Order: sequence, then C-alpha cells, then structure tokens
Amino acid sequence: MRTVTSRHVRWVSALALVALGALALPACVADSPPTIGSVMAGDGRAVVSWQAPIGDNGLSVAAYVVTPWIGSIAQPPSVFASAATTQVVGGLRNGIAYTFTVHAIDPAGNGSAKSGWSAPVTPGPPLAAGYDFTCAVRSGGTVKCWGENNFGQLGSIGPDATTPVTVTGLTGATAVSAGDEHACALVGGGAVQCWGANFFGQLGDGTSTTSAIPVSVSGITGATAIASGRGQSCALLADGTV
Repeated sequence: MRTVTSRHVRWVSALALVALGALALPACVADSPPTIGSVMAGDGRAVVSWQAPIGDNGLSVAAYVVTPWIGSIAQPPSVFASAATTQVVGGLRNGIAYTFTVHAIDPAGNGSAKSGWSAPVTPGPPLAAGYDFTCAVRSGGTVKCWGENNFGQLGSIGPDATTPVTVTGLTGATAVSAGDEHACALVGGGAVQCWGANFFGQLGDGTSTTSAIPVSVSGITGATAIASGRGQSCALLADGTV
C-alpha cells in the first residue's frame, strides 16, 4: 500500500482549485476591455461607438455601461441593456468637452475592464447662423449651407442659394460655426476646416485668399470646440488652450 503524504494532499488540492477556477471562467466577461471607437457630438448628446471585448461572440454581453468624463471627473453613466456597440448618450451639457469610456456587463453582473478614453467632443446645436447665411451639420458628417454666397461662405462656387447646398469636399464634421462671411467646421481627429472670406486671415491657412472650398487651419489638432466672429475664428483645444 502506498502511503499518502501531506505533499500528495497539497498536490491534489492544487489540482482541484485549478479545476474549479476553469469551471468558473465561462460565467465572467473577458478581462479584455471593449475598444473605444468614434464619437459624434449632437445637441446635448453624443453617439458613441466601440468594439466588443476581444474573443467575445456578442452572446455573453448583457449590457454596456458608457461613462462620460469632464476632464478627470466621471459623470453619471448610462447603462444600455443590449449587446449593440453604438449608443446615444443623452443628458450632456452643450459647450462642455467630454470623453467617454465603456465597459461590458455579462448576464451574471460581472464587469469587464474599462476601455480607454475616447477623443474629446463638445456637444452643441448642429446649426450656425452667420451674416445672411446659415449652415447645418448633417448626420453623416457633411455640412449644408444656404443664403448669401458673395464670398463662398456656402462652401461652394455659385450664386446665393435659397435651398441648402452641400459644402464641397467636407466630411466627418461634428460641429459648425459661422461668422460674417466665413464658416468653419470641426472634423474628426480635432482638425478644423474653414471657407469663405479671408481678408483678415480668418480661414487660418496662412493666407488672406478667399476660398469657396474648405481649407485646413494650420497647426490645429485636438480641437474640441470652434467659434467664428466678424473677421476671426477660434478653436478650443483638448488641453484647455485657445
């Protein structure tokens, strides 16, 4: 007969613990977090998209929790009882820059790790009125303008327009501002593009040449908000500088 020693007992106990741990794994959401994707700001809201945790087949996720952040301060989260990876987060304040994180919840109530922070966005009305013209951001990220077009402030070459015309070559817009005779749009990645009159350099491209086609503002990245005045434009950056 073989004698059972304390060493054998410890070895068997260790195997039992490993087995129990393996049985418990299916009840937990993967430790890997969702991957944050795009964010598009609207009027008091934001459309947030992400990818499911790596290895997840979509069936083990019962809900997602999206947390808005103002700087490093978490705001009340939104809980979505769905495996859908695009959701609208409401209750946001216009004119305030937000970032977002996401984590998954499984049917047992276990949570995954949180995603990284999204790019910052600033909710606000997707409409801007200038001097004798108006522009609006469409849901697909294009911009349409109507009204006077003597300096190309409608973003197209042509006469004044009594119905909206599409700003030429502009995509990914999340916000628009309008000045006296020029307009600017905040686009994906925090860049800014402007068009129209440029007598005072308000288009920000290093020239004073008027342009009916949007031009990129030089040296601007990480912008979270924009504003256009009579002969100037401004952008608020993610670090709080203007």
